[in-house]
Amino acid sequence: MRVVSHLMSLSTVLSSAPNLPPSAREQLKRLLGFLRHAEGDPTYLVLKAHLLAEEVLYLYVEGRAYRPGPISAARLSFSQLLALCRAFHPYSSEDWWAWSALQKLNSLRNTLAHNLEPKDLQDRIVEFSLFVADSIGATKDSEIGAEYENLAKGGTHPFVLALVALHTAVCTMLGLNPEEKWAALK
Repeated sequence: MRVVSHLMSLSTVLSSAPNLPPSAREQLKRLLGFLRHAEGDPTYLVLKAHLLAEEVLYLYVEGRAYRPGPISAARLSFSQLLALCRAFHPYSSEDWWAWSALQKLNSLRNTLAHNLEPKDLQDRIVEFSLFVADSIGATKDSEIGAEYENLAKGGTHPFVLALVALHTAVCTMLGLNPEEKWAALK
């Protein structure tokens, strides 16, 4: 919070500086626009969900190691962690939907990490949300689909519902308590 307030006061000083060229003033406004949280911007949510998934994958892999310290020190990529989980887990079937959903989440995160204004982000978020909903059987005719729809009507974004469903499925499959880990996002 202090950083945001410093940015706000810095922007006030710099934008009113008489010697600041108009192009620099515009660049400053653009920079500050990206640094402030914008309503409807999924960046924070994607990054936090990705970090949470990464933590869960690390916990699983480290739990299978005789000496987990070197695994943490290795600073494995998300893709490497996912591959290890798939290799260590008895249910590592290529067709388990959550493996694919985790890859899609990683792709979303990478898009945000390497593109300031990704053009297809909303489409990819919708695709991710629909993929998860379809994978868990959240069709209009199903009980879970009806619950999904009620939550969405109550203001919960379908992307959030998809992230919760993915997190719960992965934790459950890997033998971890999803409630414990989800608290990290609050």
